[in-house]
Amino acid sequence: AAIQHWRAISPVFLVVVFAVLPAVVEELFFRGFLMRALDDDGKSPVRAVVVSAVLFALFHLLVSDAIAVERLPPSLLLGLLLGWLAWRARSIWPGVKSSPWLRMMALGGAEVTSPGLGLRRNCAAHMMRRPCPIPGYKNVVL
Repeated sequence: AAIQHWRAISPVFLVVVFAVLPAVVEELFFRGFLMRALDDDGKSPVRAVVVSAVLFALFHLLVSDAIAVERLPPSLLLGLLLGWLAWRARSIWPGVKSSPWLRMMALGGAEVTSPGLGLRRNCAAHMMRRPCPIPGYKNVVL
C-alpha cells in the first residue's frame, strides 16, 4: 500500500522535495551560515570546512528514530567535498547544483532501510540506474 502511494506521486515533485529542497536548505545552513561563521576572519578555511563537514555528517546520522552509523563515512566525505567547493567558488550555489548528484553517488553503496516500506539490505544504486556494487545487496525500484 505504501509503495503504491509513492508511485502515485509525481516524480518531479519527489525530486524537488527529496533532492532539490534539502540541497538548498542544507547548503544555506552548513556552507552559507556555519562554515562562514567558523571562518569569520578568513584565516582558517581548513578548520571551517572540516568542522562544518563533521557537523554535516553527524546531522545525517539521524534517520527517523534511529542512528545510522553507516552513513557517517559517505556523509563526511560529501560534507568535505561540498565545503571545499563552497570555499573555492566563494559561493554555495555550485554545491546546491551538484549536491543531489553527489548525494546519489555517495549513497550508491549505502544501505537503504525503511521499516515502513519493508526494505532491508537494498542498495540505493538504482537511483543511478546501475547495478548495486555491494555483494549480497539487491537493487530496489520504488
